[in-house]
Amino acid sequence: LALSAAFARCQDPSFASAALGALAPVRELALEEPGSRPLGAFDGLPCVIYVLWHSARLLEEPALVDDGRRLLHGIDRESVERDRVFDVTSGLAGLILAIRCLEPVEEKRVHDLVEASARHLVAHAKRLEDGVQRHLDIREARTGGRLAPESKACAR
Repeated sequence: LALSAAFARCQDPSFASAALGALAPVRELALEEPGSRPLGAFDGLPCVIYVLWHSARLLEEPALVDDGRRLLHGIDRESVERDRVFDVTSGLAGLILAIRCLEPVEEKRVHDLVEASARHLVAHAKRLEDGVQRHLDIREARTGGRLAPESKACAR
């Protein structure tokens, strides 16, 4: 994304070439099995969608938007309902933030996934005396809930 932005600013074709070269393996890997990727904004499929959308705009490469749309269609309600991480980095909160960029070309799909994700997050929130906590700490989610009691973090 940084190289795409550099191209948009400087119009140096070497930056566009480098950006497309960096995106090629990411696109290929993401498109192979889109349904099996995490849903977070920083380490999941939505991250790739976000980068493809913005790079398409910066590089004037509509094929990147097409790939982002294909990836978006690889995310279904079942994927949303399976998520147990919930945070921005690796879970549904990140999905909501990252896929909003595709609203101009996939409005209904984006709205449906955002609504399903928000409902899933609310359904799994734990009410606390002083706020709301997501269901599991990310380290617990990745280890099946196994953390020593003194290691547990309270994410509010």
